[in-house]
Amino acid sequence: MESLLIDTGHRSNAILDVPAMAEAAARPAREIVRIESVAEHVAQTGVGAAAFPEAFADALAARRRMPSV
Repeated sequence: MESLLIDTGHRSNAILDVPAMAEAAARPAREIVRIESVAEHVAQTGVGAAAFPEAFADALAARRRMPSV
């Protein structure tokens, strides 16, 4: 079965989110995880430079485990 990869990194407010896109297309869908977006999110949490690599790896792993819809 074909599935969709949804890039939510650019103009994400102008497209359907992943679940809505899956429903509209009647196909499974997964988000393309942009590492720069994950890094920006981690940096906004206030984590220090020494702890950043581990926090980034943890956040990236958590996003990778998100199920398809």
